[in-house]
Amino acid sequence: MKAFFQRPTKLILKDLFISVFVVLIIIGIIRLTLAYFEAEPNEMTLGNCALENCEIPFAINNINHFYISSKGQDNPTCDLNNPCLTFAQAEALAQPGDTIYLTGSLEAITIAKSGQPNAPITIQGDNAILKGLTINGDYIHVYNIEVVGSDSHGILVQSKHVLVQDSIVRNSVTENGENGQCGMGEEVRWGSGLKIRVGAEDVILRGNQVFNNCGEGIAITRGARILLEENIVGSNYSVGIYIDNSYDVIAQNNAVTCDDTYLRNGNRMSGIVVAGELYSDGNWGMQVHDIKILNNRVDGCYTNYSAWETDDESPIRNLLIDGNISLNAVRYSIDIDALGADIVVSNNIIDKPVHYNAEDPGVTVVNNQIIETPP
Repeated sequence: MKAFFQRPTKLILKDLFISVFVVLIIIGIIRLTLAYFEAEPNEMTLGNCALENCEIPFAINNINHFYISSKGQDNPTCDLNNPCLTFAQAEALAQPGDTIYLTGSLEAITIAKSGQPNAPITIQGDNAILKGLTINGDYIHVYNIEVVGSDSHGILVQSKHVLVQDSIVRNSVTENGENGQCGMGEEVRWGSGLKIRVGAEDVILRGNQVFNNCGEGIAITRGARILLEENIVGSNYSVGIYIDNSYDVIAQNNAVTCDDTYLRNGNRMSGIVVAGELYSDGNWGMQVHDIKILNNRVDGCYTNYSAWETDDESPIRNLLIDGNISLNAVRYSIDIDALGADIVVSNNIIDKPVHYNAEDPGVTVVNNQIIETPP
């Protein structure tokens, strides 16, 4: 110790400065660590998202798990060892942040209860096959559900802040027929494999498979702020992906394939369509605007990408069709029948020229590459 104080004053001060600096760094690290573990769930950042609810964080406390099985019996717990039979029993127990697991062949279910922004109610399929799923509650997440044999819409969303991911809808909309024999009844009804209906806002459909339905594949009818991405759509009776009278919609990185197994009036379905139908059951009016069709791949449909004329002949506002691939189109690769108010068709790889009214100043067609479709 005596030797220490006999050192030059500058060296002593230097050593003291270094020691204090190291201590401050250690204190700072401890404070940051404590702040991280004490952070509330609603303080978590969501990162870059196209929509508000891209990745709604789960509540980290008080998450319960309930189980439904076709071999279960209703009871007060619906736990793993004592699964319930009916969805209604588990829904009655579930609170925001909870998860309901489904197993086996089940009837159609409807969820009316809502989660919360940082605590959605989750429906998780575990080899479950349903007759249909209707989502009326807000803040609902659905994963790995398979719907087979639904009479009308396979999965119907008519609420807000909903995620449907990695699910399958097939052989549904049986009110119109089955197994490719569609439209055989007195009246054709327009059910869809996966349907977004008026009242639905901030919805994500991601990584789903929709095929072999006697109706539309994925349909958005009067929806707002909808994201469709990485879905696979096979042959259906009507349009593969139908974006109708909706706004703030992004359809990106989806794949649509058509063949002759499902035909309407002898023709294959259209691939991805933007349209503006008017409906008499509300005050929605015409709100088809701000739609992006990006980086999709459509193969073998009657027309692969279309913008249909709106029912009131008003222009479609702010439609971008960019970076897509069109292969083996029967009629047109891209067909723009609607009047344009800033419709841009750009940077697409297509097998036939874009069909549009070149005299419409609201439609811009630029930098598209026409290729010969490989055999």
